[in-house]
Amino acid sequence: MFAVAAGGGGGATATGTAGTDPAPSGPPYGGPGGAGATSSINATPTTRAGGGGGSSQQPAGGSGGSGGGGAGANNGAEGGTNATTNTGSGGGGGNDGPGGQGGSGIVIIRYKYQ
Repeated sequence: MFAVAAGGGGGATATGTAGTDPAPSGPPYGGPGGAGATSSINATPTTRAGGGGGSSQQPAGGSGGSGGGGAGANNGAEGGTNATTNTGSGGGGGNDGPGGQGGSGIVIIRYKYQ
C-alpha cells in the first residue's frame, strides 16, 4: 500500500494544484490551494478567498492559498486547518481527522455620500 496525496482547492484567481504522485519521484505531498483575490475596497489592499490545501498521509499537506485558505493535514490522524474568518476561504483537507472549516464571508458596501 502506498500513501496518497490530495490536490488543493481552487481560490478566487487560481486553481489548486494537484498532489504529487508518490512513485517514482518519492513521497507524496498535498497540493497547495489556489490564490485568492486582492482588493482595496476597505482602503487597504486585502486578499480574500484562498483555496484550502490538500491533505497527504505523509510527509506534508499542502499550504493554504493566499487570502486565508487553511493548510491540509499531513498525518493520518490529523484534521485540516480552518480558514481565516471573514475571508470566504476554503478549509484544509483532512486525513483520518475532519477537514478544516471554511472562513465565513464578509459583505462590504461602499458608497459615496453626496
